[in-house]
Amino acid sequence: MIPMDPMTLGIGLLIWQSFRRQSNSEYGVMTPGREEVYRNAMEKLTNPQKLIKIAGIFERYGLAPQANVLKIRAKWHARPQNVRDQHREIFDKAMASTNPIAILKVANVFERMTATVLAAKLRARVDELGRLALEKEKEEQETITGDNPDPAPKVASIRGWRRNSQVSESEE
Repeated sequence: MIPMDPMTLGIGLLIWQSFRRQSNSEYGVMTPGREEVYRNAMEKLTNPQKLIKIAGIFERYGLAPQANVLKIRAKWHARPQNVRDQHREIFDKAMASTNPIAILKVANVFERMTATVLAAKLRARVDELGRLALEKEKEEQETITGDNPDPAPKVASIRGWRRNSQVSESEE
């Protein structure tokens, strides 16, 4: 028989208990009920203490990723007023910007801070800028082509002119 000290036996018992707890069929499973609680907490709760409490419950049930997001959300709602003002200023500058790459970077930062509504508004702004750029390009193309809807003959004649001018230079 292998001699065991009480410390090893105690650690073994704790490990066995944790595996037994995890063997519960709902441990670490995002059930529909938990999904609803999570979604409602993310969308509707603004009290940081309640968000932290729900995060603790999710951790106990083996849902660490959701618990971490809830903790980040709690930090978002616990921001001091001066930080809120800075975030509002950054958001307003991004919305006024015409640089889609910079706007997307700001949207990604807001999303990591769980400000998903603000991030969605910024992404909508990028989509709007893309749509406006396509409309502007289409208008410019229409003004270039004028009445001729097919600019290909002009391009072909220019190519032909280059070819003819090269031939005439080589003949000289």
